[in-house]
This record gives sequence, structure tokens and C-alpha cells, in this order.
Amino acid sequence: YLDDLNLIIEKSIVKPKIAIVGHSDTGKSTLINSLLGAEKMPASWTPTTSIAVYIKHISDRPAFIHENAWVFANRLGKEKEWDESKLNDEEYCKSWKIAEGDADILRTYGIRQGTKHDKEAGSAVVFVDSPILNTCDIVDLPGYGTERKSDDAITFGLSKRVDVIIYLSQANAFMRGDEFDHLKQL
Repeated sequence: YLDDLNLIIEKSIVKPKIAIVGHSDTGKSTLINSLLGAEKMPASWTPTTSIAVYIKHISDRPAFIHENAWVFANRLGKEKEWDESKLNDEEYCKSWKIAEGDADILRTYGIRQGTKHDKEAGSAVVFVDSPILNTCDIVDLPGYGTERKSDDAITFGLSKRVDVIIYLSQANAFMRGDEFDHLKQL
């Protein structure tokens, strides 16, 4: 009885999802790399991230995933985005998957400078062995306020499905007028 109860409790406890949000070029991916203790997310002084990247502990990787990163399509049929809550559904994930490999695959599919980001990719999941990921999952989102409206849509859409939002602002432009509008949407 106690073993069954313990299993039920373990399954019902979900790690909080923390989204790093802000204008493009505020250091969101750089902060995530610092928190992880490793350079896993592509970062640059220009707007870089172009998809939602779910970062999870390596122990959260389902048995059917053998690589450290999977990239998912930006749409499948009528569905517009991959649902991270279905990560353990093998058939579902395989139907959305367009690429697999190490975290470096994000440089092809997950950044503006990548060769396939506009055409195919919508999100990715990356598994990292980092202590912080034992207590939470991190979501790296595109910066908003760029020339690409899809960045805003990804950021505002996913920020509604996370537990904690960490908002980054440029030090020399803290709380510009448009930031109040963005914070209201968040």
C-alpha cells in the first residue's frame, strides 16, 4: 500500500517550468547557460533563439529518446505546436520529430542564423545533466519586439503555460514604454 501511495505521489509532483522572457538581445540564453553551468543554448550579441526550447534534466529523458536533443516541427496537420506535456508519448513525439542529435543541432534548427529555422522547426527539447534541472525545467524563448511577429506569438503563447516567468531587461533601457505593454501581455 505504501509503495503504491508513494508512486502516486511521485507521479503527481511536477517540476515547475521557468521561462526566461524579455526583449531580444537581453541575454536570456546566456543566463540559461550560466544557470546550467554549460554552454548548451546558442547565444550571440544579436537576436538568436527562434524556437521554444524546453530544457530538462537528463534523467527526465524518456527511454525511447537516445539523443540529448530532439527538434519538433512548427506544425503537424491542424496542430500548431508540439505539446511538451506529451513528452512521454512515444508515438506523438516521433510524429512531430524532424531532427535529433546533441544540443548543437539547435544551431541548425533553432536560431535565426540556422539553415532550417524558418522552414521547419517550432520547438525542441534538450536534456542536460545540470543540478538546477533536478528542481525545475527551463524554457528558452525567442525575444519579443523583433521584426518577426512569430517570435512574439511563441513567447506570449508559451508564457501562459509556465509556472514562473523571469523577465530580463537591458540595463541601459530598463522598463521602456513598450516593456509595460509586453509585461501586461505576460
